[in-house]
Amino acid sequence: MHFLSAFSLYNSSVNKRLYLFKCSFTAVRQRRQTVTSKKLLRFYFRAERLNVVLDGAAMRAALASASGGYAGEHYADRIITIIDAKRKLSSLWAYLNEVISSLSDGDRRVLAYYAQLRGGYSALPAAQAKAVRRVVVKFVRRARYLGRHKQAVELVGSMSALLGG
Repeated sequence: MHFLSAFSLYNSSVNKRLYLFKCSFTAVRQRRQTVTSKKLLRFYFRAERLNVVLDGAAMRAALASASGGYAGEHYADRIITIIDAKRKLSSLWAYLNEVISSLSDGDRRVLAYYAQLRGGYSALPAAQAKAVRRVVVKFVRRARYLGRHKQAVELVGSMSALLGG
């Protein structure tokens, strides 16, 4: 089951309509997103916010089961999906924490700065952009076993709107 089904997904074979916390928006056909290092860093530095959102979604599903809108199994599946996503994201965060902990304090500050940037390198002066690129390349090289967390990385890509990017 896809992670976003935890948030009241309506799946059709042609289009996928996402109803996220009663704020609906329509996505054009679902495409495989590439997860950039920036999205991973944004996830790492904003994981607590995402955890609060997922806890709230699980709580809303639990409370909605009492209202009698759908069968209890429907809400139980949602809650199980959310818990499974949190477990996968937790293991990804732990791996990223190991990688980022191995960097110096200055490099960690640069990565945090890069994660919160809106535009990326283009908005930075040349010398600063070169320094940021150097640290990002160092991070990517050290995160060589990211493939072991493939499902969690895909979740991060699908939740980039929740992470602010």
